[in-house]
Amino acid sequence: MKRDLWAGVQSGSGLRQGREALYAMLDQAAVTAGIPPSAMIRLLDSPTPELLNRLFTAARSQRERHFGTRVYLYGTLNISTHCRQRCSFCYFRKTNRLARRYRQPLPQVVDQARCLAASGVHLINLTGGEDPFFFDDGLHGFDPLVEMVRAVSTDTGLPVMISMGVLPGAVMPRLHAAGAVWYACYQETYNRQRFGQLRVGQDFDQCYQSKMTARQNGLLVEDGVLCGTGETSRDLLDAFTAMARLGASQVRATTFVPLVGTPMHDEAPSSSLRTSIAIALLRITYPDLLIPAPLDWGGMADLREHLNAGANVVAGLVTPGSDAGELPMARSEQRTMEGIACTLRGCGLAPASADTYRDRVLRHSPIETRKASGEVFS
Repeated sequence: MKRDLWAGVQSGSGLRQGREALYAMLDQAAVTAGIPPSAMIRLLDSPTPELLNRLFTAARSQRERHFGTRVYLYGTLNISTHCRQRCSFCYFRKTNRLARRYRQPLPQVVDQARCLAASGVHLINLTGGEDPFFFDDGLHGFDPLVEMVRAVSTDTGLPVMISMGVLPGAVMPRLHAAGAVWYACYQETYNRQRFGQLRVGQDFDQCYQSKMTARQNGLLVEDGVLCGTGETSRDLLDAFTAMARLGASQVRATTFVPLVGTPMHDEAPSSSLRTSIAIALLRITYPDLLIPAPLDWGGMADLREHLNAGANVVAGLVTPGSDAGELPMARSEQRTMEGIACTLRGCGLAPASADTYRDRVLRHSPIETRKASGEVFS
């Protein structure tokens, strides 16, 4: 039946009927969640103002049904800008001589974590590249990272996320025991050929398996896709399916930004609209999912757009004056609790309590694989 409806959308004679059918699907998605893949592709490939209005309205409705008007707030500490990898899109790739390199000592990291905790964030994200300092000395090389997690967790009392590339499986239980709750590792794409172009010289299966290993060792997992690098809409749907089967508790869609010193610096910048559509489709398909609206690049405009598309996590909050390694990111004063307050109010949202985050999010079940194996992405 859904295929017949979609045929009507594509044919000239049935264009009006098909459009009305799609409107009806989106209106229904606000109540029951889920739309067929053909409709998702139409929304990604040929969005119209009315379609987008209904899509984002449905996504916000599902967010409110599952999370109310409260959002979660993640503080970010960039502990190292050194990296051994050569990702074609990343400013901190190994061979970019323009990138300023630093590695923060433990006392400085703990001090910044205290400041973030005092500001009211719900989580501390320790992020960085695959720093050879940690990665090139066997498992003992990760001893300082484990100690850093333990110190931040103990000092702040907050959950800790680790986002430092593909970590070896043997270090996962140590990080979890030290206080890490989340492991973030972004596949960026589930198209293997595209993966090789984006994550140059890296192993697709190893990247995926690291997240499986993290889950097996008690960590919650965040995965993500990069929008605007030449992926097809079908690629995005395949990624949604794969992230669901992985059992990720949080997924993100981010917007490609061309950066100096990278092989992709001459690429055309991507519109954040495609990212917003991806966020809304994820919200409708997996309504109880945690979906971030990153603050890194687009500032308040993109934050507002992604929240209105159904995101329920503000990620990338920093302390005032924080160093972004000279990246063209949103100004640090915008990326503070005070800086986002007006935007949250304008979206009809407010920060959740710390207890709400602990009680709801840390008990949050991974995406059910049955949702990805049925009709939704068939």
